[in-house]
Amino acid sequence: MKRNLCILLIAVLLVCFLPGLCGQGDIELDEQPQPQPQAVGTVVINQKTKDILYEKNAHQRLYPASTTKILTALLVIENEDLDITITVGDEIQLVDADGSRAGLKTGEQITIKDLLAGLMLRSGNDAAYVLAVHTARQISGNNSMNSSESVAYFAELMNRRARKVGARDSHFVNPDGYHDEQHYTTAYDMALIAREAMKKRSFREIVSKKSHLIHGNNGELRHCWKNTNRLLDPDSPYHYPAATGIKTGYTKPAGHCFVASADIEGKKLIAVIFNSSKEGKWTDSIQLLDYGAVKANNSKQKEYLLYIILVTVLLFLLNKRKKGRKKRKKTK
Repeated sequence: MKRNLCILLIAVLLVCFLPGLCGQGDIELDEQPQPQPQAVGTVVINQKTKDILYEKNAHQRLYPASTTKILTALLVIENEDLDITITVGDEIQLVDADGSRAGLKTGEQITIKDLLAGLMLRSGNDAAYVLAVHTARQISGNNSMNSSESVAYFAELMNRRARKVGARDSHFVNPDGYHDEQHYTTAYDMALIAREAMKKRSFREIVSKKSHLIHGNNGELRHCWKNTNRLLDPDSPYHYPAATGIKTGYTKPAGHCFVASADIEGKKLIAVIFNSSKEGKWTDSIQLLDYGAVKANNSKQKEYLLYIILVTVLLFLLNKRKKGRKKRKKTK
């Protein structure tokens, strides 16, 4: 009777988990072609577990360009009240002439949350410097630091925070990612930084927006920032319905860079593309996310199988132990 009960329990478990094991329509990994990204360095990870699902030169030092702003945003979100209004200062003069801008003006009043939208959607280097200077002064408690000193202090905070998430092959010297030979990271390190940022609800809300509007006191339109992430754009040939963010980047030495995130049937993924082509950053990211989703699904199926095996062994051992007790009682 007990043996039959054990078999019945195993059968129930198999019925419960068999759909997962079979995949029910999911493409088998053997049938899914390996990605052929144009990028020099790429990686796609499982956001929940940090497992690497695909990589190409994932630990090679490369220039991140404006994907740097993911780390800038993370530090700001963790240390600032996003609803406060601050004044844009002379720190915007630190932006290089060919750097991207959100169109901020000295003396302009703007909230931290709006600045983050200008940072992550429009990729404004001016927004990066305003946020970095204010946050550095806030954390240090030293409002007398000039803009350059504040940026240097913020860069130290960036490196400290990067090491804390496990990004140990990176070095940052500015908040916007403008090219500097001493400003570098790896695809894997950036994936870890993006993973940490995606834990923040306010970050997820900002990077998933298609656009952000700011109106003045009289209702006039002050800023209109459209997200540079074409995976989010329904009118784009690269629209990816499962996309949830995150950030593009470009400088000539860095090439075209992109950190993409997606939620594919509950599988949350982060893909990093460094030094690709203009169109390649989109096709690379779609390849990686598609492949990562299939591989994550296969990993989950293996977990189910392991679970069934462990339960089966446990039930067998329990049954054997009970039989042993019964035999000992009979001998007495």
